[in-house]
Amino acid sequence: MKVTERIFRTLTVLLVVAGVGFTQESERKVTGTNGTATAVQTDGTLPRPQAMKSLKGFVMQKYEGKIDVGSIAETFENGMPALTFRSVNGPVTVATLIVDHGDTLRIYTDSYPTEWLVERSSTEQEDTDANQDVGMTPEPTELPDVLRAVSTPTCAGIASPGNPYPCCSVGSRFGLGNCTFAAWYHMKKFWGVTPGSWGNARTWYDNARAARYPTSTTPHLYSVGVNSTLAIGPCGSTPCGHVAWIMQIIGDFVEVFEQSCGSTASGIRTKRYSIATFNKGFIRNPTNAVRPQITGHSPNLQLWSSRDLQTVRFNVFNVNPGMRAVVTFPNGDRTTLKDAQLRLIQTSSQQALEAYMVLNARGWWKIDVYNETGKNSGHYSFWVN
Repeated sequence: MKVTERIFRTLTVLLVVAGVGFTQESERKVTGTNGTATAVQTDGTLPRPQAMKSLKGFVMQKYEGKIDVGSIAETFENGMPALTFRSVNGPVTVATLIVDHGDTLRIYTDSYPTEWLVERSSTEQEDTDANQDVGMTPEPTELPDVLRAVSTPTCAGIASPGNPYPCCSVGSRFGLGNCTFAAWYHMKKFWGVTPGSWGNARTWYDNARAARYPTSTTPHLYSVGVNSTLAIGPCGSTPCGHVAWIMQIIGDFVEVFEQSCGSTASGIRTKRYSIATFNKGFIRNPTNAVRPQITGHSPNLQLWSSRDLQTVRFNVFNVNPGMRAVVTFPNGDRTTLKDAQLRLIQTSSQQALEAYMVLNARGWWKIDVYNETGKNSGHYSFWVN
């Protein structure tokens, strides 16, 4: 049994309650320095143990001696308690996200080569200037004949006029999704840019930097995450890599919008990956779109730590109705606020943004507001007693 499969089976045995297993599994090929291995992703639901008092206590008890305790990060997902952690076994790391829905636990796992984690921690860098002008796009990289042959402006039911990327095929089924097609579609939709072809996904990060697009080694909402080693698609002896559109940050995980070669799914699918999956980094909006601003908040001195939902009102400018916000806890963990968790109040002369969140720890909290363009306010800090 391969190392990845052995770790996955161990995690499954530890989490299964009353014989109930995961509801979904997906496999993908990962190319690393030790060759190609099978990586397993899971997305499943388990009954919540009646005696469970907290996610952290549950994980510490069930995984004692089997996980990296220092990797445990408590967070929230759509207002519900959540927790992420890692299990490292030589060349393979398995990241896990558990969300407490009250009656059930939703569990996501994602395995990846441990070298990705080392690579990201040793190459951390500041974001390149997000306000610089865009340079010339490099010459397109040749696409495999099998992709070029089925080129069409509509892939998996998504129309994208002008999109230079072709659809993928599975057997006799044509017009299916392609990750580069979907990423280009989202860049045009949210950023208003139409870059030329940057080739297969594995080359996107370097080609974006060559074209003077801002990049980052840390995730941002409404950015493109780039992996250079996933063997997704018909790219011969070299991996195609993978690109996806970042929509949420939840602890050590991101939620993405994507398509994928080899998948027969229609439209744009939502999926969750460990941040480390995007080993190259993240491409950001190159335009000079207006950035949101945060200038203050209320109540100013009356915020107290509590496990109850609280409302914090921020004074803002240039915030668009489709905004999202990334909240950083005092211990450095993160979550994303969206939809009903945020309310934009607009008057003739000013804006206010009400955020509904659980402030469960004393210390300095941070909030970073993103417009749908991917432009963000930067961290605004506020104290919780």
